[in-house]
Amino acid sequence: PTLHMDNFAEVAVIQTKIPSKPNYTSTEEASIFKTQLELVNSISKDFPQTELIVFPEESNFLTKLSTFKNAAGASQYLTGLFPKSVLILDNSQISENGKFKARSIFLNSQRGIIGSYDKYLITPGAEYVPLLFKKLDKIIGLNSPELQAIPEYQSGGQWPEVIHMQGWTLQE
Repeated sequence: PTLHMDNFAEVAVIQTKIPSKPNYTSTEEASIFKTQLELVNSISKDFPQTELIVFPEESNFLTKLSTFKNAAGASQYLTGLFPKSVLILDNSQISENGKFKARSIFLNSQRGIIGSYDKYLITPGAEYVPLLFKKLDKIIGLNSPELQAIPEYQSGGQWPEVIHMQGWTLQE
């Protein structure tokens, strides 16, 4: 997606240095979420003029926020975070019909979710294992647990709609 701005804006990019792996333990998930909350709270306190917060792929921040604080608590947390609306771009792993999708979620901190986009072009070796690799893995007799643990993603079925907010336009 492309982000167009009418003028300059304050942007915060969250990078937690969490190693990528197929699954995390519940303790690791809680620790990751705690780090994300600390970073968002720090941005809110130290940079209240922020207009856009961007999370990395598969950060699952909004999903974790809803899980740990419930929907009402998550909404209350987000509306009290900044004095004005902030656009939050989060990326989550969504499971539908036994397949995964990489979904970008666009949230207005005051109004809630304003749009989403299922990743249209998925990456071989990262979001799916090409069939050739799986066949070779079995033919050679490795049956690699790492290769088998990679979740199968499916691409999004359509390009995202245009999203407008406070002088921002997000479109493919």
